[in-house]
Amino acid sequence: MKLPARSRSLSLFLAACLALVAVLGLAADGRAATNIKLPSNLAYVDFMGNIYTTRDADYDANKLTNDFKRDDYPVLSPDGSQFVFARRFMIETDEQERELFRLNADGSGLQRLTDNDLIESWSVWSPDGARLAFAAGDLYVMPISGGAPVRLTTGGLNPQHLAWSPDGTRLAFNSWPCAGQAECAAAELYVVTVPGGQLTRLTDNAVYDGDPAWSPDGARLVYESGPADSTDLHLIPAAGGSPTPLVTADTTTDPAWSPDGAFIAYVKREQLRDFFPYHLEIIRPSGADTRRLLDNAQEPLFDPVWSPDSQSVIFRLQQTPCGMACGAPEYYLLSIGLAPDAEVDYLVNMGNDIETTSYSLSTTTNLVVLARGGVIYVQDLPLGLPRPLTGLVPVNGDPAWSPDGQHLAFSSQRDFNYNIHVMDATGNDRAALTTHPGNDWNPTWSAADRIAFNSNRDGNWELYVMNADGSGQTNLTNTPTIAEADAAWSPNGRQLAFARQEAGNWDIYLMNADGSGLARLTSHAAPDHNPTWSPDGARLAFQTDRDGNSEIYVLTVAGPPGNETNLTHSPGDEREPAWSPYGTKIACAFAHPDGDNMLLMIDANGGANLQALGNTGPSPQPAWRPIVRTPRLWLPAIRG
Repeated sequence: MKLPARSRSLSLFLAACLALVAVLGLAADGRAATNIKLPSNLAYVDFMGNIYTTRDADYDANKLTNDFKRDDYPVLSPDGSQFVFARRFMIETDEQERELFRLNADGSGLQRLTDNDLIESWSVWSPDGARLAFAAGDLYVMPISGGAPVRLTTGGLNPQHLAWSPDGTRLAFNSWPCAGQAECAAAELYVVTVPGGQLTRLTDNAVYDGDPAWSPDGARLVYESGPADSTDLHLIPAAGGSPTPLVTADTTTDPAWSPDGAFIAYVKREQLRDFFPYHLEIIRPSGADTRRLLDNAQEPLFDPVWSPDSQSVIFRLQQTPCGMACGAPEYYLLSIGLAPDAEVDYLVNMGNDIETTSYSLSTTTNLVVLARGGVIYVQDLPLGLPRPLTGLVPVNGDPAWSPDGQHLAFSSQRDFNYNIHVMDATGNDRAALTTHPGNDWNPTWSAADRIAFNSNRDGNWELYVMNADGSGQTNLTNTPTIAEADAAWSPNGRQLAFARQEAGNWDIYLMNADGSGLARLTSHAAPDHNPTWSPDGARLAFQTDRDGNSEIYVLTVAGPPGNETNLTHSPGDEREPAWSPYGTKIACAFAHPDGDNMLLMIDANGGANLQALGNTGPSPQPAWRPIVRTPRLWLPAIRG
C-alpha cells in the first residue's frame, strides 16, 4: 500500500534516527550511548630535542617542531688554556639568538659571557687574554670575565676579520661601508682605537680590501686587495697612508706575519690552463727572498699559522683522498719547516668540510678546538683523537598532552634555560607559560586542566603547579633539603605520583593535588623514577635499577608494600614508561646492549615486546594522547 507523503517523511526521519543510533551506539530505549574510542597519538622526542607524534595504528611520524641548538666558532685564548664559542638557537632554520660562552680547554668552567639580542661573530681575544672583541653589525669589546659589551663603532659597518694590534690598543678589520651589504662589491680596511673608538679608514676603492694581519711592531698591516677571485697582497701603515703592493702575481690569500717579523706566509693559487695548483709561500716584507715551501698542491690550502719560534708554518689542507665517491673532502692540519729540504709533517685530521664548520689553533699548547656537527671538540697536536667538550643538548622535551588532546605542553630551552611552553597538536601557536631564569621542565597536565612541573627556581628541585594559561604558579612541595621530580597526575586529577630523593635515594611517592597526604609507595635501595598511571588509576608503572639495569616495574597503588613486579626482564635498559589510554600497552625508551636506542611497546599485563620504533634517541619521553570520547547523547525512546 502506498503511504501518505507525511508518513513517508516520518519513516525517513525514523530511519535516519535508527541509523544514527547504530553508528553512535545509542540504545533504542533512550539510554546513554557507549563512548567511542578514537585513534590516539603518541608524542615523543628525538635525539635533537624535536617533538614528533605517531598514529597509534601505524606509528608514522609527524614532526611538530624543527628546532636545534649548535655550538660553533671556537676561538682559543693566547695561552691556549680556554676558548670562547658561540651557542646558537634556531627555530625552523631561522636563527633566533646567538650568545658567547667561555670554556676551559679541559671542558670545565662553562661561563656565559653575553645575554643580549645581538648576533655575535668574529670573536677574537686581546693579546693579554683580558678582553674579547666581536662583531654584531658594529664592533664591540668586553672583559673576558663578563660584563656589558662596549660598542666601538656605529653605523652598521659589518666588521669582519678582526685582528688586535700586538700591544692591544687597536683593532684592525675590514667592512662593507655601504648600505645593503649583499649588493656591495667593495670592502674597506679600518683601524679603531681601544678604548676610545677613534676610527681610521685606511682604504677607499672599488675592490675588496680585507683579512688584515699586523706586523709584530704594530706599525704596518698586510692584507688582501682586489676582486674576490684575484686578490693581491698589499702593505699599508697602520696609522694611515698609501698602500704598497707586495705580491701581485696570480691569486694570493691568507697572509700571516711571522712572530720575528722576518717573513709573511701566504697561499697562492695559480692558473695553468685547466689546472689550478696551490702553493704555500713566504716573502720578506721588503718584497725580497720569496720562497715556496709547498709546491703544486692539487687541492686547496688555507690559513697559514706560524710556530712561536718562526721556524715552521702550520696550514690546512682540504683533500678528497679517493674522489667525490668517498664523500665530502677532509680537513687536515699539516706543518712544514723553512729549510729547503723540509718535509711536510702530518698533524691531525679534523673531519670533513660538511661536519667541521670552524676551528682554532694554539701553537702555545699544541691544541686545536673545532666545531663538528654542532659540538665542540679538542684535539692534541700531533695525532690526537677528538674529545667532545660540549654536547648536543636537546632543545625541547617532556611532551604532555592536554586533557582534550588539542595541545601539548613541553619544556623548551629557548633562552638557554628550560621553561614550559605550549603548542597546539599540529605544532603551531607556540607560547611560553613560564619565563623564570631557573629551569622548569617535565610538565604533566591534569584532567582538571592544571599543569604540574619540576623547577629549581628556588635553588632546589621542587614540584610546582599552575593554571593552563601559566598563571598561579605555586610551589607544591616546599622541601628545601629534599628533591622531587617526575610528577604524573592520576587520571582523575586528584593525586600526583612522583619521585622523591630522601636520604640520598629516589623512591616513588604519592600526594594529593594540594600537596597534602604524602605517602611512600616504594622503599628499595635502588633508585625508582618516572611513574605513569594506568588509565583506571589502579596501578603505576615506573623505571628502576634494582636488577642491575633499568627495567619497567608495575605496582598496585592500593596494594601492600613491596607489591612491585618486573614487566620487562630485558638485558637492555628500559626507561620513561608511558601507559597507553587503552591500558593494554606501555611505551618506553629502550637502550639495546648493542647501542641502539628506540621506542618500545610492551604488554602492560605481561611484558611481551609488541613493536619498536627505530632510532628515536636515548630519551624519547613518550606521551600518549588522551582518548577523545564523544559526548554522551540521549534520544527519546522509540516506541512501536
